[in-house]
Amino acid sequence: MKGRNQTDLKGMLEKNIYHRLPSFFQELLEHSTGRERDLLTLSSLTVISNCLPFVSGIYNGSEVYPHIYLIIIAPPASGKGRMTLSKYLIDGINNHVVEFSTLAKKICEQKKKDGEHDEECPEIARKIVPANISTTAFYKILNIVKEGVLMFETEADTLTKMLGNDWSDLSDVLRKAFHTEVISLARADGTYLEVVKPKLSILLSGTPEQLKLLMKNKENGLFSRFLIYQFNDVDEFIDVFAVKAQELANAFKIKSDEMLNLFKILREKKGIKFNLTARQEKRFLRFFRKQQKNILEQEFENIISNLKRFALIAFRIAMILTVLRHKDKLENVYKLECSDKDFLIALSIVETLLEHTKDIIVNFDSDFLPELDKNILDDLPVAFSRKDAIISANKFGMPKRTLDDKLNQWILKKIIHKPKHGSYRKL
Repeated sequence: MKGRNQTDLKGMLEKNIYHRLPSFFQELLEHSTGRERDLLTLSSLTVISNCLPFVSGIYNGSEVYPHIYLIIIAPPASGKGRMTLSKYLIDGINNHVVEFSTLAKKICEQKKKDGEHDEECPEIARKIVPANISTTAFYKILNIVKEGVLMFETEADTLTKMLGNDWSDLSDVLRKAFHTEVISLARADGTYLEVVKPKLSILLSGTPEQLKLLMKNKENGLFSRFLIYQFNDVDEFIDVFAVKAQELANAFKIKSDEMLNLFKILREKKGIKFNLTARQEKRFLRFFRKQQKNILEQEFENIISNLKRFALIAFRIAMILTVLRHKDKLENVYKLECSDKDFLIALSIVETLLEHTKDIIVNFDSDFLPELDKNILDDLPVAFSRKDAIISANKFGMPKRTLDDKLNQWILKKIIHKPKHGSYRKL
């Protein structure tokens, strides 16, 4: 595993995880490379996290399920839209759920019409929901679809606008659903809804500006529940007629049928328990305790909550990979133990994404400023040149290259501005 310079926003998943992934993923990603492969891996993990009903494990004394929240952040025209291919993986399941619930509703309405009962008929169920959904409608869907729901949105600000509405308590729902806590809703009209074990996965993409809006929710803990993958690449103009692009899309469409079959098998079994080995549990604790020590040494105290939730997400990723590795031999299987291979892949993914979160905090969180940065800024006058900044940085042992990165970060955070080349002024 590796570390990454905090100011490097281009960190990719470790290449050596790809030949160790379950065959399901290797076949899925056969026609992708580089950044695209990372995007497809992470978005597919998130979508699949909502396709595994009744798979759970015990974590910190509680039963947890494999659901993941992920947001992909990049500028426009960067290729982040490739994540939409992952939606194919759940389309077959969604169609199945919609068809089954539509038939059930028709049968119920016919019986009601025939006078066999006067009860309210069930709503049509869906596995996929948009972010621009009312809180009441969201509660209803979570209550109807016991196997879980995927919130899929290619524009993150759709969600942040909903979070910003005074009349919406969607943030509370998302925070509690991450931990499968009971959620309840009482309205003035007497409406009362309670969902005992809400199961929700979230997959978003957006721009850095849209992420800033989501980061406003960092104090209430919503931000810390998201894995973040950020990059600044501008995508080259791809060959829109290439056979490879169609082969990639076809691979996802084919895997949709496999996911539907796996979904049906797991739903019928009504319970598979996942666990780490005793040795893996010890290594898990050592790994995250070391990460916490590093975070404190690097003055990132404000992402300790992220780290603790990332630990839970690592457990969930290991759970997903384990199920996929055994998907063709689940008959008479009710317990699955994690292999060292899947355990290490999960840790590697989370370690990389933790570095992305640090990058986000450094570059976009105006409340975060390391002690070294404060010392240099305090040493500088209100108006200063790059040469002045280099002299101050040298006093405190900061290299020139690091200082240049810092100057850009301080501009992004609106701590300073640059009226002209080589000149800066504190705000």
